[in-house]
Amino acid sequence: GVLYFEYGRNPTAFKYPRGRDRSPGLALRSGSWKLLADPAGERVELYDLDADPRETNDLATQRSDIAAPLAQDLRRWWQSLPR
Repeated sequence: GVLYFEYGRNPTAFKYPRGRDRSPGLALRSGSWKLLADPAGERVELYDLDADPRETNDLATQRSDIAAPLAQDLRRWWQSLPR
């Protein structure tokens, strides 16, 4: 199955952590893959948690064949949420 989640870090209510280490606010877990993305789909990160449990090696560029459809699925899920 697929697990979707939103960190709830909007710029008004959640202004932490500060700086470049802040991860995108949406995530998806599918098998060993974890995809992080911002709602606009401009920032995408992909990790293979079996091989890289500490999420140190972003594979989004090398594995765009996996990242692109997962990012699209995540965005579709996020847009379906009530606002």
